[in-house]
Amino acid sequence: MTIARIFHQPPSTLPPDDGRILSLPDVMRLTGLSRSSISRLVRARHFPASIRLPAGAIGFRAAAVSSWLASRPASR
Repeated sequence: MTIARIFHQPPSTLPPDDGRILSLPDVMRLTGLSRSSISRLVRARHFPASIRLPAGAIGFRAAAVSSWLASRPASR
């Protein structure tokens, strides 16, 4: 399953962990959070930790982001 297809699924139906790493822009689209909000939540340990990637990029484990999304209360 490609990242593009994941964006069209509710968080509870994201596929199981297969070791995928999501880029920060991918996480921003999935969560609806801004870069600064994600950074603030990571620092406060309220969001999954990032992983350093080559060339100074960061990523997030897809399974961790999926679990975080599933743990959030449903929006009104």
